[in-house]
Amino acid sequence: MTTELDSLEERFQNFLRSYTDEQGALTYWNRVQRMSLNDETSLSVDFQDLASFDSIFITEAAETPSEFIRSISNALVSILRIEDPDYIESIDEGIIKVRITNYLDTVPLRAIRSRHIGHLIRISGIMMRASEVKPLLVKAVFECRICSNPLSHELEGGRYSEPVMCPTCMKKTPMKLLPEESQFIDWQRVRIQESPEELPPGQMPRSVDVTLEGDIVDISRPGDLVKVSGILQTSPDFSRRGGKLATFNVFIEANGVEITEKEYEQLEISDEEEKRIHELSEDPYIHERIFASIAPSIHGHEFIKESIALLLFGGVGKTLPDGTRLRGRSNILMIGDPGTGKSQILKFVAKLASRSLYTSGKGTTAAGLTAAVVHDTDTGSMTLEAGALVLADQGIACIDEFDKMDPNDRTAIHEAMEQHSFHPSTEILLTDGRRLPIGSIVDRLFDAHPKRVVQGVNCEIVDTISLNLELYTTNFITVRKVKVDRVSRHTAPDYFIEVAFGNGRKIVVTPDHPLFIYKDGDVRTIPAEDAMVGAFVPAPRKMPCGHNPGAILTAVQASHKPVEAIIQPARMSNNLARILGYFVTEGYRYDESTNEIEFSTTSVQIKNDLLNLMQDIFGIESVDYVERNRTIRFVSVQLMDFFSENFPEIMNLSTQKRIPSQLFKSGEKAIISFLKSAFIGAGAVESEEVSYRTASSGLACDYQDLLLGIGLQSKILADSHNNSYKVVIRSNSLPLFRDKFVEEWDSRLERIDQIIKQSSRRNDHHDVFLQSFGERLMQLSRRVGITHDCDFYRSIQDGFGITRYMLRKCLDSIINARKQVGENFENASDSLKSLRKILKWSQETAAQKIGISKSSIYHLENGDYSIELLEKTIEKLKRSIRAELDVLDSEIEKIESHLEGILSFLRIESIRRIDNAGPYSTEYVYDVTVEPEHSFISQGTILHNTVSIAKAGIVATLNARTSILAAANPTLGRYEPSLSIQDNIKLPFTILSRFDLIWILVDTVEESKDRELAKFILGMHRMQTTKEKETIPPIEPDFLKKYIGYANIHVTPQLTAEAAEVIESFYVGLRSRAEGGAAPVPITARQLEALVRLSEARARVSLNTEVSREDAQAAVHLMEESLRMVAFDPVTKRIDIDRIASPISASQRNASEIILAAMKAFEAEGKSSIEKETLLQRVSEMGLSKERAEEALSKLLTEGILFNPGGEKIKRP
Repeated sequence: MTTELDSLEERFQNFLRSYTDEQGALTYWNRVQRMSLNDETSLSVDFQDLASFDSIFITEAAETPSEFIRSISNALVSILRIEDPDYIESIDEGIIKVRITNYLDTVPLRAIRSRHIGHLIRISGIMMRASEVKPLLVKAVFECRICSNPLSHELEGGRYSEPVMCPTCMKKTPMKLLPEESQFIDWQRVRIQESPEELPPGQMPRSVDVTLEGDIVDISRPGDLVKVSGILQTSPDFSRRGGKLATFNVFIEANGVEITEKEYEQLEISDEEEKRIHELSEDPYIHERIFASIAPSIHGHEFIKESIALLLFGGVGKTLPDGTRLRGRSNILMIGDPGTGKSQILKFVAKLASRSLYTSGKGTTAAGLTAAVVHDTDTGSMTLEAGALVLADQGIACIDEFDKMDPNDRTAIHEAMEQHSFHPSTEILLTDGRRLPIGSIVDRLFDAHPKRVVQGVNCEIVDTISLNLELYTTNFITVRKVKVDRVSRHTAPDYFIEVAFGNGRKIVVTPDHPLFIYKDGDVRTIPAEDAMVGAFVPAPRKMPCGHNPGAILTAVQASHKPVEAIIQPARMSNNLARILGYFVTEGYRYDESTNEIEFSTTSVQIKNDLLNLMQDIFGIESVDYVERNRTIRFVSVQLMDFFSENFPEIMNLSTQKRIPSQLFKSGEKAIISFLKSAFIGAGAVESEEVSYRTASSGLACDYQDLLLGIGLQSKILADSHNNSYKVVIRSNSLPLFRDKFVEEWDSRLERIDQIIKQSSRRNDHHDVFLQSFGERLMQLSRRVGITHDCDFYRSIQDGFGITRYMLRKCLDSIINARKQVGENFENASDSLKSLRKILKWSQETAAQKIGISKSSIYHLENGDYSIELLEKTIEKLKRSIRAELDVLDSEIEKIESHLEGILSFLRIESIRRIDNAGPYSTEYVYDVTVEPEHSFISQGTILHNTVSIAKAGIVATLNARTSILAAANPTLGRYEPSLSIQDNIKLPFTILSRFDLIWILVDTVEESKDRELAKFILGMHRMQTTKEKETIPPIEPDFLKKYIGYANIHVTPQLTAEAAEVIESFYVGLRSRAEGGAAPVPITARQLEALVRLSEARARVSLNTEVSREDAQAAVHLMEESLRMVAFDPVTKRIDIDRIASPISASQRNASEIILAAMKAFEAEGKSSIEKETLLQRVSEMGLSKERAEEALSKLLTEGILFNPGGEKIKRP
């Protein structure tokens, strides 16, 4: 031992050098050796190890804790001076600390008293609040303002004051603090609150503030369960007038922080209790006993109690080999009539769960659920305080009155249950011209700025506002550059959604990622998995393309041989861009025996053009021209280095070439020069199209982006036979392309002119708008009395959209007709008949406009009424015509703004689900946040970006790995079985679909059940034991909590082949009923995963390490009961998961299709708005009952697919 050693420091040094663990390894000595390698400034020491090594440490820590911590830290510094002197010299010795963990004296927060002041103690609890990290001044260096003499001053207590006198010149003068020469350490204040299991019944939780210094700041977040070892200190209370009071506040000056990840880590289970747990698990009725122990004071609801028990035990959370994470616990929603026991069940679960919180949706905001920003009265700054979902991390959040929560606040729940972002392979366009996968950008920023990273299990964020990372964004009116506020990466989901657009580009996003779509005359967002083929997304008509002069280029070192020196252009120029266009298509590098830039071409024009350009730009001549393979060679090390330094993208193989980033910011003229020469080399003119061809998919995307900089639309097509791509110029862009990019000597010019002429005669569905624009123009056309050709009407009906050209042509006709109508109105005689003819109104239409009968118009025109009445009627008709013309002008102006605006529209061509596996396997998904538009432009379209938590300037990510048990009341007071669940509760389907099980609690009047309930309640009040409790006695809550905790800690059930077969048979068998497409979809993969979780949880109940067939069958039975309650469609008599996972059910969708078909038939007959009864009569003739028709019609009106223009009329937008 070390009894002969005198000082505490020497004893601690001996401990570090000689302490060994059970395997004989030098535990701490090895870690000391690695401190410099890991850039560590502290060493964590388990106090139990110290105590077992030498009892003197126990005495010193208890009696003089401050001196004890100082001495052992000094001992560590002394060792490092000897073992690693270079490391010690590179850092400040004062930041080297020994961190004590697992200290012996653990004090409950509620038991902290004055006798603990100045003592080293250990506390545990949930971190509920954390301030921002600030620099704390520990050693101040001042400068005398008279003699400039520096003065060093050590500080303690967190406050400092300037010296009143300079010790050198002995003058009293204010001192100047020199921050750059002073010493600072990181400082943070956090608040620790009692954990729920330590809270006595009926008591408010106690809390204590903790100060963190050095490398223990920011290692934990609000919501974490932590254990802190530190010295209890005091600070004085102050009166309102600033006077010191005799009472003091206490806080802990932390030395060591331990983060507890496991939910059940604090449970203490004795050997006797463990023995009883195993005995109980052998009980053949263990499942029944556990289920009966859930809220035993509530009668009935056996299925609900069973499901809640399985929620408490939970399935097995998994991390697959490819990094995919699967949650283990379920989410459950109870919807029921008042008085059915929902709140009591929630409160019981909140007490029983090891980590849980009970809250009410009625008084809870999103901030109360996730995080709230509060003002720290001590520091004056804003701090982030954990909300319910965070404090219940890895536990259960019991939310009552879920239906009372504000719709905007429910997004916090949604985000806690799902993540949404981009797949890492999604390429984004930066304003400096670089095109990079979002995953590599974000990962690189995380690696480069580790101190900016806010860590989280489900998400990580880096604040980038000061890093000058710029994207293009839009408010749908203008396109502009914007700095990225922050980037984030999230835990990847089980599958993704791939969306392919009409320009040939694709994005891969998480199922809930918002997509911009154009609907009902406006841009809206919908989850990606709810998007439909044929929907239109907004895209920019033209992108910014930099400015002249061109991008700055980098000069390279001259060669040792002066003869090789070349002219190095300082900026991108039009001629240099032209050379690069040739190089992308005809050029390559050769660097084996010599360093050569080579071009291979059979064109005499290209050869001569290149020779002149290379001489003009670089002052270099071709070495020779090889007639056999038509190769032009330029030999120069410096030329090779210049190209490699400035244009590395084009120095790759043909399948990997990209357009140099400098071109994207060098202005239109440089882009035109590049694309012109590239078209000479790689342009293709076929029978009906003009395109660029390339073997590189990335180059194809670059061509498209560069063309968009000139305002040219294109589409990328893959040629699988030749493993190549072509970028086809849209027919609407061909005239501009021909004028700007095709040389007059090009032999293909005549054929291009023919293609342009042919394309002007047809609707190629390029640069298209929604059919609704055409329908609006049809209505305007009818109002001004003109018709259009068949192509116009056909393009509206075929579902592919209507081109901008055709819309423009139609609108111009309407504008001309409107002008003629206006002139006719001004010149019209004062007769009813001539006024009617202006807008081709019939007598009936005119009568409706001015509110009289058709017969009155007839008699007035025939002179049957008085002149006075005729004049009044003429004035009314004139006012109606003026009002009609005003409406026409307003509509024309709106459509004109769309046609001439910055937006074009791309049709969604395909949508498919992609599993997180194989080539798409990823651990993380990524996102960028752009304020305030939350949009950026990439892939030739406008993409949405999600919003991370950002409040009061604090960017943070908190753990919210929470299971949710929620209760809601029906909208009408009581649940109406004839209505769907969405009509009963008015919760969005995106929320409902996230619950594994949904239960309906209906209070029905039935004498036998009422008598049974009455006997149960009265017997409970008389303290009588029911027959059920005699046969299946419940387990007391305290022991049940330990049983659940033991099962979660020690049992990890594996899904067996037999259990998997049961689940598979149920899933496939139920879905097979929907084959053919007409029947409703009864179940989805979400329910399949829920079955696995429930089966594993049931196996845990009996402490089984394998999921049995019976476990799976019980889970299937629970799922069947839940689906029967909420997803049974009384119309089809089948289970339809769309009743909870979609805005409308399958039967409503079929009914909706019939109604919409009827509406189109009416419109074909020239009737745009239909009386409701007339519509119902028509769909009745089509086989739809009036009840179903009214229900579906109500849905269509609510969704905005149809609208009510007034009265009882129905109309399509």
